[in-house]
Amino acid sequence: MNGESEMDLKLTGISNLHSRILARIGRFLVGDCQMRADRSEPYWEKGPFGGPFQFQLRSNLEANSSARHRERIPVVKMDSVAGMIWVSWREEWEKEKHQKRVARLRKVGFTFYWGEPPEIDDVLFRAEWEARGIGSVNAAQPHWHSDLAGSLEIARFHFPMAGWEYSDSHPACWQRFLDDDDALCLWVERIVEYACKQFAEYPPQIARQ
Repeated sequence: MNGESEMDLKLTGISNLHSRILARIGRFLVGDCQMRADRSEPYWEKGPFGGPFQFQLRSNLEANSSARHRERIPVVKMDSVAGMIWVSWREEWEKEKHQKRVARLRKVGFTFYWGEPPEIDDVLFRAEWEARGIGSVNAAQPHWHSDLAGSLEIARFHFPMAGWEYSDSHPACWQRFLDDDDALCLWVERIVEYACKQFAEYPPQIARQ
């Protein structure tokens, strides 16, 4: 972290960040979970400067979804209390051009799904957080998207929020850019924990015709 609304880490520090994230959310997920580089970036540590590389949440009990991407992406089942809820995680980094073996975190996000294997294709919501200059200048950071499939309905769901608090350094209180690893770990934990409870209390239903 450099304290200028940007989050930079040495490449060796990314694995440590992943361990911290998994320690926060592992109890809400099914299976032995890991963070793995996207299949197109197997040698991200040794690659050249520039160009983004991504990580995904993986599990030995994962399924797949092609609902929002041309390629199938891995989805991990949430705790049984949440019913048929699955989640995917994507994070994107970019190597610094002027600092050797340092990368900047561009954006992270969860996507929540509903369904049963082998294909989990009903999208519910997304929770996303982006660094300065990545998304719209007017976008709240962090923020939610509703992608509720037309065949589903869900009522009274409360959207969890964590990751920014009002302070003198962030007077624009609808925006706290992704710039701090401690804040990221807190956001990740609270999003998953509260979402799990909300899905348990207000599960998606097949829409009435």
